[in-house]
Amino acid sequence: MASENKMENVTPAKKRQAVKEETLLIAVIKRYFKYASAALGVWGVGYFNVSPAWILLGLVLVVWKEKHNKLQQKKIEISQEAAKNEKEAILARVEDLPSWVFFPDVERAEWVNKIIYQMWPFIGEYVQTLLMTQVQKTVQDSTSLMGSFKFVNIDLGDIPPRIGGVKVYTEKVKRDEIYMDLDIIYSSDCEIEVKLKGVSAGIKDLQLHGTVRVILKPLINQAPFFGGISVFFLNNPNIDFNLTNLANALDLPGLSDMVHTIIQENIASIMVLPNRIVVEMAKGVKISKLKFPSPDGVLRIHCLEAKELVKADIGLMGKGKSDPYTVIRVGAMKFKTPVINNTIEPEWNSVFETIIDQRDGQFMDVEVRDEDTGGKDDKLGTLSVELSPVADKGLVDNWLPLENVKSGKLHLRLQWLYLSKDPLLLNKSILANNKEGAASKNDLSSCILMVNLDSARELPRSKKMSEPSPYVTINVGQKTETSNVVNDSTDPRWEQGFRFLVHDPNFQVVDLKVKDKKTEMVLGELSFPLKNLLAAPNLEDDRFFQLKKSESNSEISVRFALR
Repeated sequence: MASENKMENVTPAKKRQAVKEETLLIAVIKRYFKYASAALGVWGVGYFNVSPAWILLGLVLVVWKEKHNKLQQKKIEISQEAAKNEKEAILARVEDLPSWVFFPDVERAEWVNKIIYQMWPFIGEYVQTLLMTQVQKTVQDSTSLMGSFKFVNIDLGDIPPRIGGVKVYTEKVKRDEIYMDLDIIYSSDCEIEVKLKGVSAGIKDLQLHGTVRVILKPLINQAPFFGGISVFFLNNPNIDFNLTNLANALDLPGLSDMVHTIIQENIASIMVLPNRIVVEMAKGVKISKLKFPSPDGVLRIHCLEAKELVKADIGLMGKGKSDPYTVIRVGAMKFKTPVINNTIEPEWNSVFETIIDQRDGQFMDVEVRDEDTGGKDDKLGTLSVELSPVADKGLVDNWLPLENVKSGKLHLRLQWLYLSKDPLLLNKSILANNKEGAASKNDLSSCILMVNLDSARELPRSKKMSEPSPYVTINVGQKTETSNVVNDSTDPRWEQGFRFLVHDPNFQVVDLKVKDKKTEMVLGELSFPLKNLLAAPNLEDDRFFQLKKSESNSEISVRFALR
């Protein structure tokens, strides 16, 4: 009993102190082996007649890594200090001030932060149990390669996430819904380590900053007083972290950026618009508007040209050049122009289109880069455009100055396209786009197709004694989307929404194929001409459709809608 009481009195803080002392000892041992390895390396260079170029390359990598680590550690210390003491720490850095400082309609939420701070140790224990019991098993069962996966250490640290500000919308919202934006700041001292096939890797000092929109709808007269909740990032959050153990070997030029990009894109695929997390909170309440919301509009982006760009590549004669291209991000969507070689005044004349779910609060982020085939591409400037003013004006055509560089301007033409159920307006849009597209040699869209995939019933079995694991592929033009897999069911429910940009619905078709994940056997097909929607009420068709190349009673429930 006495030993058990001693174990119970060991707090997480004491555990971390013991870990720090152990880490200090390990650091001394590492330093010894580092110097010993350096001495051995010098001896080896002379013994094996190694070219000095390899020594120079190694020196460059070491210097870069030391400089990178110092800068990274400084950023982490500033962020963590800001998370601990907002008033004193972040006043020293204007760019890190919370949103309530700049925007009068954003309110502080210190009382919430105090509650989170007090609950954080208990939340940490809950998350640790959740990861160890449920997430670990899910990962192990996902594929045979992950069978040995396990969490070795999970420590969320002492610094909890903070809410930098809260904005609740009171205008342009319906009576049965609540919209709010949360400025999330997470500058943690966490450390998570995993092991796979005997190899350990992990991350620590996770940094995350972004705006999360929370939608509660529909409001109802029974607890919890709203039928569902939808959560998503309006724009890509800023994410940073340090790698540990074997993963630290990836913290090199090029590889580090690749790892960060992969993680950023995975987060975007889960909860950056148009992706979202939807949770049903009350039974018997339809939350289809949360799962399948109607977009606000379509943004047509003309990335035309740039001028006065920085000379990224300096030649031997003092003359400079760049090989510029542009990367455009709107939510989880990413677009890229072609590379124009040897110029600081490129002309791209590229056109992109993207569906916008939330015009208020969403931004378009643009980055001009210089392509460097031998290394990391250089930044030639960035800019950010708020979409709400563009939607209000309908058309914005401006030269915009690039930020974070000495010089450079970018010529953008942004066009906001509204959505309508009127077939006459749709016909006008088709004619206008055919003319504009022919003139600019671009295949422009005239409308969007929304496909709400609900369920299927009485699908055939791919094998006599085994039920299929069906999923659906949906194809319109050159774009194909794939649904989730429903395991072991002849009556699957997917409840997913997909959107497609359509050039001309008079000639295009949407093709659906239901397949079995186990055998890749086709369980049924549906080909639906979009011209059928032009004569349908509200340009939509919502019903069960008979599947072809299937059983006689196999059907699929889908809603098609043009806007």
